[in-house]
Amino acid sequence: LKSGFDSGGAVLYGCMLMGIMYGLTVLPSPAGILWIGGGVAGGYLFFRWEQKQERPLIRLSTFRTNRTFLCSNVAAMINYAVVFAVGFLVSLSLQYTRGFDPATTGMILLAQPLVQTVVSPLAGKASDSVEPAIIATLGMAATTIGLGVLLIVLPSGSVLWILAGLVILGLGYGLFSSPNTNAIMSSVEVTDLGMASGMVSTMRTVGQLISLAIAMMVFSVVIGTVEITPDVYHQLERSISIILLVFIGLGILGIFTSYVRGTVRNHESEE
Repeated sequence: LKSGFDSGGAVLYGCMLMGIMYGLTVLPSPAGILWIGGGVAGGYLFFRWEQKQERPLIRLSTFRTNRTFLCSNVAAMINYAVVFAVGFLVSLSLQYTRGFDPATTGMILLAQPLVQTVVSPLAGKASDSVEPAIIATLGMAATTIGLGVLLIVLPSGSVLWILAGLVILGLGYGLFSSPNTNAIMSSVEVTDLGMASGMVSTMRTVGQLISLAIAMMVFSVVIGTVEITPDVYHQLERSISIILLVFIGLGILGIFTSYVRGTVRNHESEE
């Protein structure tokens, strides 16, 4: 067996991610477009490089031949993209347009992680006996429903409805996360577990960055680079509604992606 680390692939992979992720943070400026373009070019070079390596950093054929692995990773990225910035958005809405102090806002926002903390280990345990794709797809659906509730109630609904939206969001995230990770890790051979674990972390980071990039881009277009004062509260709420609509659209795509991934149980039985 030949050993060795694919250092060239690691450098190109890092350049690809840095260009795309930094570019997303400075959109819609021309610099953001240039950085993303550079990241895409780095990605092209990375894919060409990996195809020529005997021991590549990432086995690209796995994405091409393993639909469960591909769809599970895409679903993970989408899930993090639609959830990560929600706490930030709800915090802005509660403090600026509702007048809540930071402590009260923080207590309200605790609803989501508390539910997630309870549900996530139970969902992970259940995914050992029930098809992970089923649980994860239900989780993505619940997440999308939670986003829909927040879209409706954030502007003028009661705090109880906002709590309900956050609880549903936490339920969805908890149902999705562990089973989806189980699906990713169970869909590959033992020799590819390291790569699969790395992709889980990459999808989480990229998804979170996409989430904030979408929020910042909408704020930049609708509000601009001004201080948030009562004069722009209407634009703030409009921005939050637009962002949530985008997240809901991505959530629907995530439901479809999670549903069509195939079954891990069949993969395990074939082995």
